[in-house]
Amino acid sequence: MTDYLSKFVFAKAVTTNTAEQASKFFYEIVCQFGPPTKFITDNGSHFTSELTQAVVQQCNTTHVLTTPYHPMSNGQTERFNATFAPSLAKLFDRKTQDWDIYLQSCVYAYNTGKHATTGLSPYQLMFGREPQP
Repeated sequence: MTDYLSKFVFAKAVTTNTAEQASKFFYEIVCQFGPPTKFITDNGSHFTSELTQAVVQQCNTTHVLTTPYHPMSNGQTERFNATFAPSLAKLFDRKTQDWDIYLQSCVYAYNTGKHATTGLSPYQLMFGREPQP
């Protein structure tokens, strides 16, 4: 999940893409930061399910589904995925598929790096300060 203003990324490793997992992750973010105004997703069944729709609606959030087969509809998230995947791939062992061990470290590196568009790190925009060294 990406905050569109700050570019701050939230990520969680899951074993399967289910409505339960998606709804739980959305709710965890809501409990920490409050509900977003909009929740922009692709048309994956875990996002279009009745459960996810109910959770998003309960949070008074508008759920926007991107155009099918048009990933640029959610360009910011797609761009993050394109730059993030190679970074993560450099760290994990392809034989053991242990990428989940490194996920949060890669997200932290992204969130604390200067963003070309804003000139500031997503962390600084989100929390109003840089993290401790």
